[in-house]
Amino acid sequence: MTFTSIFFIVFLLGVYLIFRVSPQKYRWGVLLIASYVFYSTLNVPYLILAIIFITAATFVGGIQISKSITPQAKLAWLWFGITVNVGILVSLKYIPFILDNVSYFTDVEYAFGRQIVSIGVSFYTFQAISYLTDIYLEIQEPEKHLGRFSLYLSFFPKLLQGPIERASALLPQLRSDYHFDADDLKTGINLFLWGLFKKVVIADRLALAVDAVYQNVHDHSGISLVLATYCYALQIYFDFSGYTDMALGIARVFNIRLTQNFNNPYLSTSIADFWRRWHISFSTWILDYIFKPLQFEFRKWVRWGTPLALIITFLVSGVWHGASWCFIVWGGIHGLYLAGSAMLSKPLSRVYKRFRIDKSQTFKIINTVITFHMVCFAWIFFRSKTLADSVYIVSKIMTVFIDITVPKLIGDSEHILQLLGKQKFEIVIILLLTALTLLIESLRHPVEDNSRRIGLSWLAKMPCWMQGTAYGLILYFSLFYGVSTQSFIYFQF
Repeated sequence: MTFTSIFFIVFLLGVYLIFRVSPQKYRWGVLLIASYVFYSTLNVPYLILAIIFITAATFVGGIQISKSITPQAKLAWLWFGITVNVGILVSLKYIPFILDNVSYFTDVEYAFGRQIVSIGVSFYTFQAISYLTDIYLEIQEPEKHLGRFSLYLSFFPKLLQGPIERASALLPQLRSDYHFDADDLKTGINLFLWGLFKKVVIADRLALAVDAVYQNVHDHSGISLVLATYCYALQIYFDFSGYTDMALGIARVFNIRLTQNFNNPYLSTSIADFWRRWHISFSTWILDYIFKPLQFEFRKWVRWGTPLALIITFLVSGVWHGASWCFIVWGGIHGLYLAGSAMLSKPLSRVYKRFRIDKSQTFKIINTVITFHMVCFAWIFFRSKTLADSVYIVSKIMTVFIDITVPKLIGDSEHILQLLGKQKFEIVIILLLTALTLLIESLRHPVEDNSRRIGLSWLAKMPCWMQGTAYGLILYFSLFYGVSTQSFIYFQF
């Protein structure tokens, strides 16, 4: 059961109706049962068992950290909770990858472990680890109500793909009484529809073009690989931000505000700026719980400490995204980007000020274009099936810019047109919708104003006929141009 299925719509409607008629003191229970029912419908082995173990260990660990008197006891309980969480994460997600690499060096095949690979476990293990760490640092009190704590970890809108919620933001909302709010209901529906449109109309249509190239990269060369990479950059943004909008919308129906996860990332002027705008709940998590401790640990290496901490942090980021060398290389590339930026920031800043270009609008546009292409380069490794495919794609893309000629461009264009076949008109429609959606996204208010004017809520000040037309078009394109066969990209993480 995914957010884009009719079955989920019926499920959500049923949960909402039961939630509304239930007494106030039992409403948390309705959401908790709904979360476990939602999780169980995925029919993936060990999911429910994993989240029960993680919930129990984290709940007990948090209380024991708070009750412990000595620093040694607090630290021991912290490591107990982290070890359980990391152990379950490794067991459910990385065993096949580890065994494959062992098999490569030993020539022994291992079948064990493939049947227990799980999904979504990365998100709630990170959430559990942050909860334990915040209690240890005495910036969060432990939750004493097991039911509400279980709901904090397993709340179904954010269970599989985040956002990774901090206890300080979500737990107080789960403790508060629910009161019907028409604006919250309207905003929730608004966000859900907008996210659905971005997913099934834009992301899933782009996926058809991307998959046609990236599934058989050796059948393609030149400009088709370039275009497929650009399409993937758009696909993954609309896919993941579409899910986030739908998750925020579902939560908003229950008067719960989840963390906004995107803020126009492709308008970033640097890689550091990109990570302040992309998957915000994850990037702030690795900043607080991995980078800052490493930076403190490496502080004695004045010049190299921060760059080394950045590289390690983003290598961990790559491992978190998936059990594959492609993800590790992707994380390493971003780590090198940021490490280089950290080392060169001061001399470059002096150069920019010397030539008075640091506040130039043209310079900002150039930086935005460069940053986008740096991100796209890294996406090649993220999307490729193997490192060999990544190397092939990079080598062929380089030839496009090195050995570009008019006949070659014409030949590549004809090859692309042949691939599109009778779908040329639909492709034009989707590209126009993509451009329009990007424009609308760029006009949205920044993350700091998360409570208002998100999704299409800017339509609220428009005439009724304009609102009706906009929502009618969204539903029309979602129903007749949408592709619902593609799973969410971050569903696998």
